[in-house]
Amino acid sequence: MPEHNEAVNKRIKGRFLFCFLLTLAYLFPLLTSGHYYADDLLHSVTGQTPWNSNGRPLSNGLFHLLMAGGLLSDIAPLTQILGAATISASIVFLSFRISKSGVILPVLALFPIISSPYYLENWSFRYDSLTMAFAVSAAILPYAFKSDDIVKSIASSTFCLFISLCFYQAALNLFISFAAIIFIVDTYEKRCAGKYKELAGRVAGLLLANAIYTLTIKKFIVTGDYNIIHSELASGSLTDILSVIVINYASLSSMFFSAFAGSLRNYFLIPIIFSMGFIFLVLKHIFLNQQIKALKMLDLAILMASIIVIYASIFGPLLLLKSPVFSPRVLIGASGIMVFITLSVAILTENIRALRWIIALPVIGMFVLAYSYYNAQRTTDELEATMISEIKTTIALQGGEGKGIAFKGSAPHSAQSKLAEWNFPIIGRIIFNDLNQDFLWGRLRLEAFGLQIPYVSLAEATQDLCGMKLVGDFGGYYMWSGSGYFVVDYDRHECKF
Repeated sequence: MPEHNEAVNKRIKGRFLFCFLLTLAYLFPLLTSGHYYADDLLHSVTGQTPWNSNGRPLSNGLFHLLMAGGLLSDIAPLTQILGAATISASIVFLSFRISKSGVILPVLALFPIISSPYYLENWSFRYDSLTMAFAVSAAILPYAFKSDDIVKSIASSTFCLFISLCFYQAALNLFISFAAIIFIVDTYEKRCAGKYKELAGRVAGLLLANAIYTLTIKKFIVTGDYNIIHSELASGSLTDILSVIVINYASLSSMFFSAFAGSLRNYFLIPIIFSMGFIFLVLKHIFLNQQIKALKMLDLAILMASIIVIYASIFGPLLLLKSPVFSPRVLIGASGIMVFITLSVAILTENIRALRWIIALPVIGMFVLAYSYYNAQRTTDELEATMISEIKTTIALQGGEGKGIAFKGSAPHSAQSKLAEWNFPIIGRIIFNDLNQDFLWGRLRLEAFGLQIPYVSLAEATQDLCGMKLVGDFGGYYMWSGSGYFVVDYDRHECKF
């Protein structure tokens, strides 16, 4: 027994070290970039976040604990490093549910939880990255321990999922997908004892955690128009609700498939074939090993439902919202379907050493995508700094003061970013150039460069661009001036004088 415990402890340490170091390698350019992503700049100058009103009280509590009650100063990349350690630890515990042997294969099977291209946006936040990592860890932790007791299954699921929701609500979808994944794996591995009770407990825990969260956090803590609008469920007639679901699915699925519209799909082709083979083998196991006809039909029904659930959990409850946030960071559930693919490869090649390299393909692809994104964001940051300098100089040449500045069109990305986006279209949805209209952090970026000029609406700045004076042609955009206002025109509006 002592020898067995020592071997298990050694394997735990080995898996954690491998997963953590692989994650640091994956994040290395981000950890050293110093980039302030979206809300980060506002948090870093105010020392405050809106997380309580967002319905994320534990996120707020965690940071206040780290700051010993003080204002929330920027401590990145410590946030990303701690987040990497947190998810790595959860993956290690979960990996023993998948396989008791080996170090590399079980970790790579679950690594898409960390390296999903959609989760790149979550890692990019200097503040939120840590709290989102806690949400993900809490969402998958219940599955690390098989429970034949339905009460324990309900209790662990409810507790962990409620904790996850209080850190970041979108991690809910990962919990849903793993309920299906674990059932399929248990069926394949013939771990049939208690699997129905565990699944029932997970479903009950999902419903109970959401009910508790809705009746407490959502009812009494969530405030503000933005948060209420983006958390309001579709209502009205059945036709109205279905219309909302269809519209949301069109937008969210377009965002999901944009990750595979370029080079990344080539890294996943062979693993996807393996995952289809794995499903076939699970079906075979059900037909050959399940002797009780009623249970055989039940297994078949749950297997078919599980496949649908794994895909549907990419979007989850987002489909039911009147106005969901359309951003890659909310597709945490997409990690589930990617894990199912890599997990299928790991299971099928566990005893075939010559084929184990296949599981490395999607991981390599996600590394290539991530590093492409990091360099695309870095060069776009450099472009943004150049643009601010050009804008500041132009305003100075026009007298140095202005009533306001407006932006027309979408801020450009760097040439390097456009090339990366051609290879990996999802990058275009993650890259941030702050100099856009109505973005508070855009104004903060200008102020950080010493340009004190109010952001105004385009309608306030001018009703007719051609009635203003063209004061700058910088290739990617024009600058117009008139009546003390300035307009940065990304659309390069042409006027006939």
